[in-house]
Amino acid sequence: PLPTKSLRLRNEEKKRVLKEAKERLAERQEDVRTLAPLVEDDYHKAHSLTTLATTLSAQILDARLALTRLRQAHPHPRLTIASATATLDSQVEQMQKMEDKLQGLNSQIGVAKQQLKTEMADLERLRGVERERVGELGLVEKEAGEVEDPRIGGLYDWYASCQLFILDGSLASLTIHRSLLSLKSSHAESENELRLTYSIDPPASSPSSSSKDLVLTLLFIPNTRQLASADVSLGGVELDLGDVIDAHVQANDISGLVWAILARVRTESRSRSVDGDQI
Repeated sequence: PLPTKSLRLRNEEKKRVLKEAKERLAERQEDVRTLAPLVEDDYHKAHSLTTLATTLSAQILDARLALTRLRQAHPHPRLTIASATATLDSQVEQMQKMEDKLQGLNSQIGVAKQQLKTEMADLERLRGVERERVGELGLVEKEAGEVEDPRIGGLYDWYASCQLFILDGSLASLTIHRSLLSLKSSHAESENELRLTYSIDPPASSPSSSSKDLVLTLLFIPNTRQLASADVSLGGVELDLGDVIDAHVQANDISGLVWAILARVRTESRSRSVDGDQI
């Protein structure tokens, strides 16, 4: 029985060792079950960080390439924050000076308008005096048997046109235009058609003749201020003034066209009257 007892003791020792090994294995398995989620989380974090690092590396390379291109496109000296601030301050100062200059010009415009009103009042007074002198001169020439120089009428129309050019753009320009150039009516036939009617008085040498209406029709390119063409009729009869009209249409000179047509018509009217009297 001694060998049997020894064998039993060895078996019990092996069972104890096996039990301890099983307990350690169970502990390892428990540790694995506990640490597995943590390891998985760490893996995902490491994978995300690796992806982010790759993306950032690519962005850094792109930024370096863009910076290189910018340096090539903008060599020295480059604009810095200090120089940009100085430029801004200089521009602000220039804008302030221009604003002050604009206010000064507006004040000068106001003064000029007041002077213009005063001078126009004087002009109307002088026109009345001029009419009286013209009437007296006509009586003197009629008594003396002299013929009026047709160039006087043209020069007078040119002077009136110059006065209108000076006054163009002011608030009183339409009233002055009516007064100086005998504008009877103005009517917009459509959005791009303006019809102006002027009164052409007979020459002083033909007091029996009646005044005629000069109708000037201005056609504009739609939705613009560009003059396209113009038609002229005197007393219902179309006038051929193509040379005058074409030159002013090409230059888009509306005021000049009006003045030139009125001067031409009035000058020719006086010339025909003088020729008829001489015949």
